[in-house]
Amino acid sequence: MSNFQNKVIAEYKKNGYEVIKLSKTNKNGIADLLVGNGKRTILIEVKEKNDTLKKLQVYQNCKLSKSFGWDFIVLQDGKGEIDYSKFIEIQNFDF
Repeated sequence: MSNFQNKVIAEYKKNGYEVIKLSKTNKNGIADLLVGNGKRTILIEVKEKNDTLKKLQVYQNCKLSKSFGWDFIVLQDGKGEIDYSKFIEIQNFDF
């Protein structure tokens, strides 16, 4: 687990969220964290400064987000929340 991911976890816990680190699942591309506080559930993909977001990650997490009514965000070290909509527009993902 990276320092940045530890900071993200600590920040969400401080704000009253339960945090689950999703390390091994039956699907590739699933977000790093699942956080919730009883009112909101968020899938969070955590990226290091020079790491890149993969199309499969966007696809899988948008699909889960739509299926379960969860939010999906991507946080990148040094940039904060990043926009992943370009992947959806380019690929015309059908959820």
